[in-house]
Amino acid sequence: VHSRLTMPHLHRSKKLQRWVVDVNIKCVQGEGMKKLADANPDAQFCVQWKRGRKSKNEGVTDVKAVSRDGKIRWDCSVSFSCTLLTKKDGTFEKKLMKLGLKEQRTKKKKTIGKEILIDLAKYIPKGAAAHKEYAFPMSLCDEQDAKLHLVIQSVPQDSIGDDDTD
Repeated sequence: VHSRLTMPHLHRSKKLQRWVVDVNIKCVQGEGMKKLADANPDAQFCVQWKRGRKSKNEGVTDVKAVSRDGKIRWDCSVSFSCTLLTKKDGTFEKKLMKLGLKEQRTKKKKTIGKEILIDLAKYIPKGAAAHKEYAFPMSLCDEQDAKLHLVIQSVPQDSIGDDDTD
């Protein structure tokens, strides 16, 4: 009788580490946001995210308007349990998270500019917990820019059930 495998057998030579990664979507701000708000003062926006294939690892922030200073504040926390594979050089293989700014239009959401891909593995130090804020550039429509501010916190896990990892 074989037990259910959580990782393909080809990764046996690599060390597995389990982590809890918390991404806090703080705000998006910049000249591009001011221009979007000036063009449509009633516009409402949200950030949509996806991490991996599991439906529990995707979602959307609340829908909010841009403030007069060109900023939208969310303070929306998303937590993932994930298994990271350690490469020979001690770094982790990629764990991608996709984020995009969406404009709410009736019941549909329209992507504003390009979605960004963040390799969460780059923000997890070897063997230690971490907590730090980062500003990621976003390209909006009409060549405008903004910055998406995230706090990424990572904590190593001693043990976790097979169904909770990705």
